Amino acid sequence: MGTGTFGYQLAFYQREGFRVVGIDKDFFLDHYDEPVMENGIQHKDMLRLQLIL
Repeated sequence: MGTGTFGYQLAFYQREGFRVVGIDKDFFLDHYDEPVMENGIQHKDMLRLQLIL
């Protein structure tokens, strides 16, 4: 699973017990034609998250 490096989605997943296991640098820059913005800040990297059950 992956999410941006900040914002409400990251906080949600961390509250549910997910942990960061990797970073995909420039993911949002390389895979989206338009900037992905949240609260006036552009997402660039994607965090890879893991939940061990």
